[in-house]
Amino acid sequence: IKGLSLRCQYGREYVYNESKAYSPKYYITPTQKNDDATLDQTRTEYDNWSTTNYLSYMGKVNKLNINATLGMELQGGTSTTVGVVAYGVPEDANLQYISAHKDATKFQMSGGKGQNRLMSFYGRLNLSYDSRYMLTATVRGDGSSRFDSSERWGTFPSFAAGWNIYNESFIADNNTPISQLKLRAGWGKVGNQASAGEFGYVSTVNDGYNYVFNKNLVSGAVQLQLPNKELTWESAEQYNVGLDFGFLDNTLTGNVDYFVRKTED
Repeated sequence: IKGLSLRCQYGREYVYNESKAYSPKYYITPTQKNDDATLDQTRTEYDNWSTTNYLSYMGKVNKLNINATLGMELQGGTSTTVGVVAYGVPEDANLQYISAHKDATKFQMSGGKGQNRLMSFYGRLNLSYDSRYMLTATVRGDGSSRFDSSERWGTFPSFAAGWNIYNESFIADNNTPISQLKLRAGWGKVGNQASAGEFGYVSTVNDGYNYVFNKNLVSGAVQLQLPNKELTWESAEQYNVGLDFGFLDNTLTGNVDYFVRKTED
């Protein structure tokens, strides 16, 4: 089909970081001291990827120019962190590794994993008639893993219109100093998922806490985070009206804009 095109893209980014910090045993004052040499080693991995698919059409019917696009995008990422602190590690740089510690019972370990997904569908239609009247309509739907299934999807439409007054005959056919004059207006909504962290809609539990129960020491766990299933997309709505102008072959140009922006959730 003439004017129809398909474009597919895929990208991936992998980042690996490793850090090592050694602190020797020292004594300066009772408040400035380190009773045991420590080695702090951390490894972090990030794996981010995205795939995008566009289906576009460009055509013309008499004086009407048509540009339409349908698209789908999928993004994902994972992060993994592991950290260990060992005590009694020798000062010799050749022996500064975790297994060189003196006390196998003195360890501090930490770690974590994060994961996120974002799926988006969108459509856009641009119409231009005789280089005078312009209309753009866009709608997109986004689904984020940051929210519970009941709040996961958000829909964000937008519309814009323009009138190229300069190309009207009452200006173009007359000898005026005006070289550009365009009136435009728009309305739209955009979404923001960054207002919520990963898995904020579920509770998290951490073990490693001990408690005396019936005179016996038992291991336990504590709830670190209460679930919030009402987390949802932050939505920003904006209205705008503007005027672009130019005089004397655009020797003098300028624009005037008025907009109102309101953020919800």
